[in-house]
Amino acid sequence: MLEFFQQLANGLIIGSTYALLTIGLTMVFGLMQILNYAHGEFYMLGGVVAFWVTQALHLNFFLSIIVTVAICFMLGLVFERILMRRLYEVPIVTTAIVTVGLSIFLQNSVFMLWGNVPRTIPTPFPLKPLTIGGLTFTSLRIFVLIVTIAVIVFTQIIIHRTKLGRAMRATFQDKDVAAMTGISIRKIYALTFAYGSALAGLAGVLCGSYLTISPFMGSSVTTKAWAIAIVGGIGNIPGAIFGGFLLGVVESLGAGYLSAAYKDAYSFIIVILVLVFRPNGLFSKKEL
Repeated sequence: MLEFFQQLANGLIIGSTYALLTIGLTMVFGLMQILNYAHGEFYMLGGVVAFWVTQALHLNFFLSIIVTVAICFMLGLVFERILMRRLYEVPIVTTAIVTVGLSIFLQNSVFMLWGNVPRTIPTPFPLKPLTIGGLTFTSLRIFVLIVTIAVIVFTQIIIHRTKLGRAMRATFQDKDVAAMTGISIRKIYALTFAYGSALAGLAGVLCGSYLTISPFMGSSVTTKAWAIAIVGGIGNIPGAIFGGFLLGVVESLGAGYLSAAYKDAYSFIIVILVLVFRPNGLFSKKEL
């Protein structure tokens, strides 16, 4: 039983970063109707930028998180302005093709500058594990869980308790009516894409602190984020949060009790089951 709870706790930690990553993806699709297959590359850029600022600029780990999130937010604004803005009125398949091209561009650009040697972001946390109630954790992973939960709560507060959030929800429900009330749809789109990119970058920093960073690390993550979005209901933020934690737990239990070699396959088994029994996702009602 203790082993079960250990695997469950590990899954919740992994799932928290999955949820963080998927929130941005589902926000972009829900508001902008863009199939963003380059989302994982902002996750990758988060890890790469954080490693660079800690090594080249000698910033400490905590400050590097803030700087990296800010840079990913600005990159999101730049790519929304020069590329995404041209995709708002085109067929959704076209957006998928363009973002796949953006993904390839970012991967290979980082590969040329970075190389393909895996790296890990240095952190000040001790490697000695902590024991809490018979369960073993590292202080780094506890920090990751606390940060991700705090950011998820912060995102929900922005969406449901601020003027910007009300504008986003109005745009989500009916952009034409929202525009008639004076809401700048393009501004909302730009901030949504930038915020989603920042969340992906934050997930990349946190995961890059205990996993390895490479130029192509975003591809599998993008696929997994879409799987989570499908499970929770595409365009549904509560569903993205639940789906992220669910898939993290399923992966951890599957790796612990079945085989770690098929860890990624367990996620897609859940997707297949959801598509069979709940084609619109577990949270079929779309909401921010």
